[in-house]
Amino acid sequence: MRSRFHRFKVGEFECTVIDADTQTWPSEAILGTVPGDLRGQVLKASGYSPEKLELGYNYMLIETGECRVLIDSGSGNDNLLQNMRAAGIEPGDIDIMVITHADSDHIGGLFDSCGQIVFMNAQHLILREAWDLYNSEAFLENSQGYWADFVHQGVPMLKEYVEVIEPGEEIFPGIKVVDAPGHRDGHIAMHIYSKDKNLLHFSDAIHHPIFLAHLDWLSDFDEYPELAKLTRLRLFDFAEREQSLVFVPHFAYPGLGYLVSEGECWMWQPADLQNE
Repeated sequence: MRSRFHRFKVGEFECTVIDADTQTWPSEAILGTVPGDLRGQVLKASGYSPEKLELGYNYMLIETGECRVLIDSGSGNDNLLQNMRAAGIEPGDIDIMVITHADSDHIGGLFDSCGQIVFMNAQHLILREAWDLYNSEAFLENSQGYWADFVHQGVPMLKEYVEVIEPGEEIFPGIKVVDAPGHRDGHIAMHIYSKDKNLLHFSDAIHHPIFLAHLDWLSDFDEYPELAKLTRLRLFDFAEREQSLVFVPHFAYPGLGYLVSEGECWMWQPADLQNE
C-alpha cells in the first residue's frame, strides 16, 4: 500500500488524516434493510455499484503544540503505523489515544502481534459507558468471538492505560467528546476547535454518502439502527450550524468535506485540499 496522508490546519492545531485501507463490502451487508430492487436502483442512479460499496479506513492525528492526539488505532494491519511513520510520527510520540468505540477497525491496532500495547506512552481515553460495559460480568459471560477475545485479553491489558471520559468533556482545550449513540454502546464523535475554525469527527455515525440523500435508510452496521439514524441527523444539523469541516473516517480518502442541506436531504461537498 502506498503511503498517503494529508496535513491541514484547524485554527492553530495541525491535523493529519492518515489513510490505512479501502475495503469493498456487499451493498446488502450495509443496506440489508432496504429492499434489494430499490437498493440497486438507487445506488446505480447515484453513481455507485448496485452490488458493492467501497469504504475508506482513515484516521486522524491532532497536534496541538502541547500533545499529539490519535483518534482510534486502526485494525492492526500495520498500514496505519506505516503511514504515520511516513508522516514523521512514531507510536511512542502519541500522548492521547481516543477510543471512539471498540470495533476491530478502531481498536485492533492497540496491540501488536505479541499482544503488547503499541501506543505505550499514551493515555487511552474511552467513554465510561463503554468501559463499564466491557468490564461487566454479563458482557464477560455472554461475549463470543472477537468480543470475547477483546474483553478477556485486551481489556485487562488496557486497565493501567485507560482513563474514562464523559460526553461533553474536553480532553484537551479545543477537543471535546460528543455523545453519538446508536452504532455501538458508548460510541462517540469528537469536536475539534481552535481560533475561529472547527471540525466535527463523525467516527462511525455514518459509513457511506448514500445515507445523506436517504435519511430514513438504516445501516446494518449499527447495533441500534433507529437511534443511530437520529444521531446522524443531529450531527448533520450541528455541522451545518457550526459551519464545521467534517471528517468521516469511512468516506473515500481523505474523508474531509462539508455538509450542505438541500431540501429534505444533504449533500457532501468535498474539501478543497489546497485550502484546508
